[in-house]
Amino acid sequence: PNYTLQLSRTLVLTARANMSGRKPKKSEVVDYGLTTDKYSWNQEMDEVTIVIPFKDFEGTLRARDVDCTIEPFHLKVGLKGEEPIIDGDLPERVRPDESSWTIGDDNSVEIMLQKMKEGWWSSVVVGDKEIDLDLIEGSKYLDDSLLRKVKEAKLQRQAQEQEGAAAPTTE
Repeated sequence: PNYTLQLSRTLVLTARANMSGRKPKKSEVVDYGLTTDKYSWNQEMDEVTIVIPFKDFEGTLRARDVDCTIEPFHLKVGLKGEEPIIDGDLPERVRPDESSWTIGDDNSVEIMLQKMKEGWWSSVVVGDKEIDLDLIEGSKYLDDSLLRKVKEAKLQRQAQEQEGAAAPTTE
């Protein structure tokens, strides 16, 4: 408890000292996207990039093999005639006319979604695993050494909460 209080106080003091109105650089500590078992994604303030590898595809992947539909609040991507890899609602509105997809040399599909408004997304598809937006927000004011401490403290707290939830109850 004392460590958390001390860390919080240090973060507040450091944040106040670093508030200069300049646009922050991306932190090496913060995750701006993530990798799932089906795809990986990353983001900037104004766009999201998704990469879906089709390692098991026989031959060279071509545009005619891909079914990709980008709508303002929905994304569907997969191979024609098969179950889509992604088929879900987006957390925010995108600009379909300014979004695109391409096929990489490694039989992957790369989708670039142009966000309607700038901001950070916690996930690509509503309901999928989320990233920690608090760390992204903190990266505006804190250096990587403090962000690393915050991230470690959050992970430790999550592990303790999971441990407590998994502990058997006695009745």
